[in-house]
Amino acid sequence: NRCNEWYHLDCARLAEVLRDLIDKFYCSICRHDSPNLQTTFKSRCRRGLEHLDPSSREACHKPARSDWCGFDNVKQRLHTFAASGGNTDLFWDNVKHAQKPEAVVLSHDPLGSVTLRAQSANKLEPPRAALAEVQRHRSAIARNDALFLRKCLLKLAIDRASQISQCGFDGRLCWDDEFVADRGSAIIEGY
Repeated sequence: NRCNEWYHLDCARLAEVLRDLIDKFYCSICRHDSPNLQTTFKSRCRRGLEHLDPSSREACHKPARSDWCGFDNVKQRLHTFAASGGNTDLFWDNVKHAQKPEAVVLSHDPLGSVTLRAQSANKLEPPRAALAEVQRHRSAIARNDALFLRKCLLKLAIDRASQISQCGFDGRLCWDDEFVADRGSAIIEGY
């Protein structure tokens, strides 16, 4: 429905900490008109749920996977990593040079070796083959178009030569294929 009513959290009897977690809010008037409507909430951040006192203001009450919680969570984990003796410089060097995984296990023989193939090869091979096929097709179409234009030009030159009593030479018949392709049907229109 298109309810125009709005409420303060206190007036709707909702705690202030739930503000970011409200997904769809239905007022009492809407629920009275349609009893099947229920206010829904987003999933809460795991850090907030695992807090010593999850209902306190100090616990995180943001939705799960929010940017704020993600960054804050990473900061906390890095602090814990450094406090436990982890080398943060080495960590940042590894992060700086991180790349997508480049191998997929195709088969595995417990007694033999593992066969690996780069993922990038799988992703690029079909598009490259398709692109080459499209380029071949385009070239064939361009050759056919040029041949068609030459045929039309020759027919027009023959017709013109039969109508005049003097020499029927037409210099346009000597143009190369590239020039004919560039000019296209404008050559025929100019006849």
